Amino acid sequence: MIDTRSEYRYWMSDAMREVIEEGVDAGNDQAALLSFWENQPDYWNDDSDSFLRDFDDAYAGCWDTFAQYAEQWFDDVYAHEVPEFLVNYIDYEAFARDLSYDHWTDNDGAGGVYVFRSN
Repeated sequence: MIDTRSEYRYWMSDAMREVIEEGVDAGNDQAALLSFWENQPDYWNDDSDSFLRDFDDAYAGCWDTFAQYAEQWFDDVYAHEVPEFLVNYIDYEAFARDLSYDHWTDNDGAGGVYVFRSN
């Protein structure tokens, strides 16, 4: 059974509850699934067919801060291209600000954030 954490749980259809339970059974974080559902009004009217696929495309994980996510993202994607003598000049704060235009976050209830890529 879904342990929902918001007032929107009362709007959730039985079909969407089943889809979220499928996502949990597949190893996804239940609270992250609910956060995605709560922040995507397109699914409030039971568009459950594409929900898990869209969640998988958007979900970037749970992080202490968005800045931490952005720094890791930069390191994973670009760090190998940056000459060693320039590494100390990287402005991760500015990079996080720019990256935030293509992402959105939701509090995880424990001091961190769920990070989602905007579609």
